[in-house]
Amino acid sequence: MYRYFYNPTSMKLVTYLPETLAPNLITLIGFFFSSLPFFVLFGMFGDRFNNIKEIPPWFYILEAVCLLVYRMLDEMDGKQARRTGNASPLGLLFDHGCDSFTMGMQTMIIVKTLQVGDSLLGITTVLFPCASFFFSTLEEYYTGGLFLLPGNGVTDGSLGIYVSMMFMAYFGNDYWKDPYFFVGTPNEIIFKDFMAYLCISIQIMIIS
Repeated sequence: MYRYFYNPTSMKLVTYLPETLAPNLITLIGFFFSSLPFFVLFGMFGDRFNNIKEIPPWFYILEAVCLLVYRMLDEMDGKQARRTGNASPLGLLFDHGCDSFTMGMQTMIIVKTLQVGDSLLGITTVLFPCASFFFSTLEEYYTGGLFLLPGNGVTDGSLGIYVSMMFMAYFGNDYWKDPYFFVGTPNEIIFKDFMAYLCISIQIMIIS
């Protein structure tokens, strides 16, 4: 996604920006788009990690569009900084600070739409992606570079979110409550739990 879409597209789009536009302002606008669905979801549909009332299709479209805009602006702010000679440690701190909040909010959106529930599994699913972001940033501090694996959650993982949001816009999110493994046995696994375990496993591999 970075090689074939995010990087070439953001490289092209940044050429249309005025050189007087501050990179930190691009970061701030992107953060607004990434946080908007979070406040809409938890403000309108309850503060629990499951459905109190049905989430309408328009929310999933809003989330997909806002995340795409955020991802593009997140790519463009650094390119604008280098293009205008305004790159600075403060800008990097501000960018990563907004990204860290975004990571937490986007993870909570996913956990709520999957209806993982107010449980230890739900909290763990929120914490592990945040932990992987923390350790990646810590690695960058000591090595001087942010090294992301192929198929990482920041770039390629966003495609999975776009697809899942479009899926839920069409089918709704009650789909995740259906049992899919060991159906009818005491070890029955609900699809939402499987997705949560999968998310945790991927983050453990990233951290390690």
